Parts: sequence; structure tokens; C-alpha cells
Amino acid sequence: MQVACHFFTDGLVVNKKVQQILLQEKSLYRDLELQPLIGGVEFGLRFLYHAKWASANYDFQYFLRVDDDYFVCIKKLLNELPLRPKQNLIWGNFHCEANTSWIDESWMLFSRDVISKFLNQDARMMLCHPHADQQIALWLNNISNRLYFHDERLNHVVPDSFDWQARNVCDAYMGIHRAFAKRMLQLGEVSGDGAKSVPVVANYKAHCQYDTFDYTKLGKDYFYEPKPCVENALWVKHHRLWIGEEGRL
Repeated sequence: MQVACHFFTDGLVVNKKVQQILLQEKSLYRDLELQPLIGGVEFGLRFLYHAKWASANYDFQYFLRVDDDYFVCIKKLLNELPLRPKQNLIWGNFHCEANTSWIDESWMLFSRDVISKFLNQDARMMLCHPHADQQIALWLNNISNRLYFHDERLNHVVPDSFDWQARNVCDAYMGIHRAFAKRMLQLGEVSGDGAKSVPVVANYKAHCQYDTFDYTKLGKDYFYEPKPCVENALWVKHHRLWIGEEGRL
């Protein structure tokens, strides 16, 4: 199985110095793509661009979108993929609260047909949202026979007590969030990544009795009303840099 890895960042950069640095990196490493966005709370539009770009450039079987601070046990994943469903697969760590359910956008894997169904929606009716996980959850509401794989090996909420120098973390995990630059290097050196035993896809209802999403159930910090993508809606009236978790530590 072949893998293509690309990094995406917003390309409509006002700061000319930053723009030049991005262009130099893109030219040097050839794995950076500049998306036509300014920045800020536009995660739903970013995901839509990623899906369109991948579909236009690759004939892929699976599409994995991860945050840049997510360490992936890639060899372990590649060993599992041939044994996973080829259709209707939505694989990640799912929230289950407030009588609703949705996948966390930090690590999301989809089979090709799910991405195709996303992109084949009626453009006049397709809803967008500033947060990609809510946008995707809304789209998934309209897909029948979807298979949710809630993977508890995805260490999404990493406790402060986590030992970043521990060896062979890939024995227990498929991926680890909050792996910022230094941590990513540490994990890469001692993770013990490789083929491991492959668990079955557990019944999703054992994790959560809800398998649909209702955006009205979310708290005010993440509550935005979905709007048609064709409207190029802005939910936040500024394009200030989104300060991720690393910037808040």
C-alpha cells in the first residue's frame, strides 16, 4: 500500500515575510499545499478544500486528515487498513455527549466512497460550518449505512502525566494528540511502530447510543448555525490567527 502525505496551510497570507517563507518551504520540500484561505476559524472550509484537492490529485482508497500535532503509528495503520471495511468507513475518536455524537476532527479517516458522497452533495444545499467536525457530522447525518469505528487507541485527550519518552507507545495506541514538534521527534525515535494485532471494529452503540448529530445541543463556545457553503459565509468577522493548544501552553 502506497502513502502520500501533504501538509496544508492558509495561502492568502497578508504578511509578505511569512508568505515568502511558505513559498520557500513549498519549493524545497514539495509536500506543502497552500489553500485559498486567509486564516482564523475556517476549519470546515479547510476540510472541504482538502477533500477536493485529494480527490482531484489521487485515486485513493482511504483519506486520513490529522492535526499537525497528532503522532500517527503509520506502520501499524498500514498493516490494519487491508483488513478494514472498504466502504462506509468513518474511523476516529467520537464525542458522545448532550444526546448527540460526532467525530473529533483531530484524527479522521474515511473510505473513498464517503468522501465522494460528501463532494457529490447538491452544491446549493451543502451546509458548511466553521468547525470541521460539526460540518462533517451534519453531512454524515444524510449518509445511510455509515460505519462508525470509535477507536479508543487514539489518545485524543492526553493527560499531563503522559510520559513522552516512554518506549513502544504504538503497542497500545494508534495515534497520540498534542505531540508538538519536540514530542513528535521523541515519539518517532522510540514508538516501536510496526505491525500489531488487529482488533475488530466494535459495535458503535457500545460506545454511544446516539449516532446522529444535532448542532443545537452544543455549548455556546462551539455553537454556530450552519449555512450553505455557496454563500461563502463568515461566522467570525475577523481572520486572526487561531491560537492552537501549543500556543496556549
